[in-house]
Amino acid sequence: MWADPLLPPPRKRRGVAPRSKPRPDRGFRRERRFTNSWRTSGPVRKLPHQRTSYTLIETAKLNEIDRVGSPMGANGSCRRDRRHLVHAPNAAGCVLRSPGSSSTIENARCRQTTLTSVWGGQTQGRHDIGHAIEARFMTYSQRIALERTIAALDRLARQAGGSTFRLVPPDGMAIDFGKGEPAFTLRAHRPSGLDALASLDALTIAHAYMDGDLDIDGDLLAAFSYQERLGDFHPAIYLWRRVKPILLGRPRVNPAWIALHYDAQNAQLHAAESIWHTYTPGVYCSDDEALESGADRKLALAFEALRLEPGQRLLEVGCGWGGMLRYSAQRGVQVTGLTLSRLQKEYVEQRIMEEQLPAEVRYQDFFTFQPTERFDAISMMGVIEDLSDYRTVMRLLSRWLKPGGRAYLDFAAERKRFDTHSFVTKHIWPGTFRMVFMPEFMEAVRESPFELMRVDNDRRNYHLWARGMYERWMRNRARITAEHGERLWRTFLLLFATVAATMDRRSHTATAYRVVLELPSDSDGEFRATKRVAAVDGARSVLRAVRDRLLSLWPTRDRGRS
Repeated sequence: MWADPLLPPPRKRRGVAPRSKPRPDRGFRRERRFTNSWRTSGPVRKLPHQRTSYTLIETAKLNEIDRVGSPMGANGSCRRDRRHLVHAPNAAGCVLRSPGSSSTIENARCRQTTLTSVWGGQTQGRHDIGHAIEARFMTYSQRIALERTIAALDRLARQAGGSTFRLVPPDGMAIDFGKGEPAFTLRAHRPSGLDALASLDALTIAHAYMDGDLDIDGDLLAAFSYQERLGDFHPAIYLWRRVKPILLGRPRVNPAWIALHYDAQNAQLHAAESIWHTYTPGVYCSDDEALESGADRKLALAFEALRLEPGQRLLEVGCGWGGMLRYSAQRGVQVTGLTLSRLQKEYVEQRIMEEQLPAEVRYQDFFTFQPTERFDAISMMGVIEDLSDYRTVMRLLSRWLKPGGRAYLDFAAERKRFDTHSFVTKHIWPGTFRMVFMPEFMEAVRESPFELMRVDNDRRNYHLWARGMYERWMRNRARITAEHGERLWRTFLLLFATVAATMDRRSHTATAYRVVLELPSDSDGEFRATKRVAAVDGARSVLRAVRDRLLSLWPTRDRGRS
């Protein structure tokens, strides 16, 4: 008779004696277990204190049986009494971790004591325990889905080395990954949530969260520390966002792209600072400083960097909800704001009327704007990521700016040229939005007549701003969901948490900058590009002219001009 009722007997093959040693882990294999039919089990892990192997799903199920079925202790440890093993009380369960493993495994003796209390006071055989484990699953497909999810998350936890987290499948079982107390919990409400986690694909997981198939409880910023380890290969999304503006032209596609994010019924104001309603990072003196103080300091620095005086003219590209526009107009500067959000335009016009400011706001695309006179200064806060054609931007700025004038820009930057997440492209800023690639940006500045006056690293400020937006968005959940719906709240929560985690990566692959450019008063205004770049620009200009001529046969309702 097999000595330990908790451990399965060695597998038998017809005409072959039982193996004296456990079969090594060979990944997925066909085996006969608990039923009369053959099934394909998940990858197995050989526990160091056992002669045979449990599958991951069996190990996790036995963990849950121990967790919910025994009187637990306060310190989460198992100790030997004089007569029998007992559990010290702990709501999280008696958990001992296997050396070298990131998923929780129970000590066999603790398991035996617990199962005695769970299954009617009698020690159950391994065959009966197997039936009890399978009874907790609705279908065999759910068993396989959970098996794959546990294997995928176990691999992710071992590779990434991030915070400990917990998985709670639809049946309520809890599985921990990592060491220590879980920082966050992945709660799958439906099998589709498990499938999304098993895929380890960032966009698929985001869709599951937005649809409510998956919840992330606890520290969301810790959860997004795993983002770099997730896959994000969606070539169709990437190619279409690059090809569409080439085929149709930026003036035709920009209005719809911008409106997707900024015409969200001004929901972003629930998270923004309450004075200027800026939607870009402030400048903070400490990690716990309020968003309002940082925004006021940032606007003051930008105003000073542009050397603005009463009576001068400022062009605010992408004026948002009027932060820099109102700040400058209140100091006697005549401001012209450009936006492609009709809701933002209405909001800013109302504030201009209420405060009687010397300012105007236009529904206008950047690339089709044709001012009648030049400006003394130009401000572009969080805008150039949407433009991304740096040489064209520099050419237009040099035409619109008076000699001796300055341009202020702040933006997020990335080490790779095209590294925008598919979630951002599909649901936040579609089209050609991308974080600035500094070598390409600096090359465009070098070819232009502008002089680089100042560069400040803004990565820490960007993280603090996004974290503050995330915290305010969480606090206002009830109000936001009542006004705008649960899906919008989840979408923007993913955005704020993603940005905060991205700007806090230890790899520093993402960062942010504040840049001040000046057009010298004695400059000849010439662009000094290489012959190859000049030839490419000439060919692009010819192709644009041909495209625009063809597209003129199909007029569009909205070209971003009013």
